[in-house]
Amino acid sequence: MPHVAIDSTTGRLATAAGVTALTADAAFVVFSAGVEPFGPINDVGNAIAGVLAGCVAWRLRHRAGGPATGIAIAGATVAVIGSWLVVSRTTGWLLAGFVSASGFALIGPSVALAARRLGAEGVLAPRLARFGEVTGWIMTLGVTAFAPVALRVDDASSAPFWAWLTFSGMVGAFVLYPVWAVMLGRQARRPASAAVGEASGA
Repeated sequence: MPHVAIDSTTGRLATAAGVTALTADAAFVVFSAGVEPFGPINDVGNAIAGVLAGCVAWRLRHRAGGPATGIAIAGATVAVIGSWLVVSRTTGWLLAGFVSASGFALIGPSVALAARRLGAEGVLAPRLARFGEVTGWIMTLGVTAFAPVALRVDDASSAPFWAWLTFSGMVGAFVLYPVWAVMLGRQARRPASAAVGEASGA
């Protein structure tokens, strides 16, 4: 009997995580153009995306391993805290952003390790598995954001240049991860051989 690529529940969660993150991205773009209501929409979207990414990590815990999964769940919690900080105006948007970046960084290792295991099992095509690995490790770069969090950097006008660089992991979290999550969701309930064949021939 062929392996099931990704079960339907995991597939739906992955798709939801990807779509939510992309929606949050769109809200951020609109907010950046000066449309105020979309700022909170982006913040809430980031929190929901973090929770869903944590759920996906939990569903893939047997592939990523216990330690990475535990760290990912903690990361989802931190990501939610980051959104809460700015929505509640407990901190400014910059420090809240560093907190969120730190949270998504903690989810990164589980993404990378699960993708590697799925590829090794033949559940995902090598290309898609590698994309997941790269995505996860780029997300992990965000652990550098713990430094500006510890220093409570929250003033955009005086924030040091190196602090801005710690947002690099967000490229993985909000550009690469949504794409990978949606692609992962598409594999739900497909036999491993069919999923690999389709992905390889795409």
